[in-house]
Amino acid sequence: MPSKGQYLLGIDPGRAKCGLALVHYSEEGLEPLYLSVIPVELLEQELGKLRERWGIDRVVLGDGTGKSETLNRLVHYFSAKTPVSLIDERNSSCEARGRYWQENPQRGLWRLIPCSLRVPPEPYDQYVALILIERYLEKE
Repeated sequence: MPSKGQYLLGIDPGRAKCGLALVHYSEEGLEPLYLSVIPVELLEQELGKLRERWGIDRVVLGDGTGKSETLNRLVHYFSAKTPVSLIDERNSSCEARGRYWQENPQRGLWRLIPCSLRVPPEPYDQYVALILIERYLEKE
C-alpha cells in the first residue's frame, strides 16, 4: 500500500492521445488535482509541469494500447526513484464514460437516454486515468 500523503499520476496510454490524472492520496482519500487529455507528443512536457508543481511519487500506467511506447518514455524520463505500476485497463472506458456523465450531466431530452447509449462529445481519457489510480489503490 502506498504511504499516505503521496502524489499519484495515472496515465491512460494511447497512440495519438493519453489521459492524465494527478491525485493527492491522503488520510481523507483521493483529491484530484489535475485531469487532462493531451497529445502523446506532449507527454514529457506535461510531466515536467506536473513534477515541478506537485512532484510525482508513483506512476500508474494502464496496460492497454500504447503501453510499451509510453512505458519506454517513462523509464527514460523518471529515475528509478519513481516507480511505475501497470494496471489492468479492462472495462475502464465504460466506467469512465459513466464518470464523464456524472461530472457533465445532460440537460433536456438527452437526460432521458441511458448513459450507456450516449457518447461523450469530447475525449474522456482523463477519467480512465483516474479509475486506474483507484484500481491500483484497491489492489494494494
